[in-house]
Amino acid sequence: MMKNFPNGACWRWGLLALLAVLVSCGSPRAPIRDQGRAFPNQQPEIVRDGGPVIFQPTGDSAATGQPGIHRVREGDTLYAIAFMYGVDFRELAAVNNLSPPYTIYVDQELRLNADVAGSAAPSSTAASASAAAPSGGIQRRPIDRRPSAPVTSGQPPLSSGPSAGVWQWPLAERGTTNYRPDINNRLDIEANAGDSVLAARDGEVVYSRPFGDDEGSLLIIRHDNRYLSAYTQTGRVLVETGERVTAGQPIVELEPPDSGPPMVYFNVQRDGAFVDPTVLLP
Repeated sequence: MMKNFPNGACWRWGLLALLAVLVSCGSPRAPIRDQGRAFPNQQPEIVRDGGPVIFQPTGDSAATGQPGIHRVREGDTLYAIAFMYGVDFRELAAVNNLSPPYTIYVDQELRLNADVAGSAAPSSTAASASAAAPSGGIQRRPIDRRPSAPVTSGQPPLSSGPSAGVWQWPLAERGTTNYRPDINNRLDIEANAGDSVLAARDGEVVYSRPFGDDEGSLLIIRHDNRYLSAYTQTGRVLVETGERVTAGQPIVELEPPDSGPPMVYFNVQRDGAFVDPTVLLP
């Protein structure tokens, strides 16, 4: 009981409690999961819900030490970065002076919105191989000019035929479904091991992350200039970044998780905002 502590100890405990309150008031804002379209100001927490990782930007503001800045890492694409932060890819491209086919480079720093201070992103065709040392004399690592993902500009535009805009469920047979408006309007779909996850609509794979020990496989498909869809699950990825897919095409082969049935976590974005997938599905 408090009365058993010496007076000095009581004073110290009171001071610690006051400091804890002050620190909590100044803590970073919640990550994307809790803010909808807001940007994470610090390193995003790994969003888990009894399943695989949902969205974790592969480079984040904590990696650069600057809120609102994303450092490009191997495998990133402009579409995937925009999707993960909940912004329209066209806005992200405009802020960083990027034009189609939106080539980006490993270690390139992208501003996530126009309010973030900083110089424009380097051109994909002419940029210096190194950066000036910032204040304090710490030399920045030279920017790697390898594109972070294959460029698909040589392919024809995405199909605009009558069937191109038709949505379908990402599983041929599905169990319980649960709509999660609190987690980026996510749709949780129960499945069976060995089932195939299907492309919900014609499009192009703009991000492909294989299944790992701590992360579920993640695919993001761009369907047109307005819609993208994402599929997170435990399973073997069957397609690669830059590959064209058609509605109903198998894109992931599900594998059993550590416990419970396999789950597919399905998200859809329209113009950079997460929307209810059930409104689009038949």
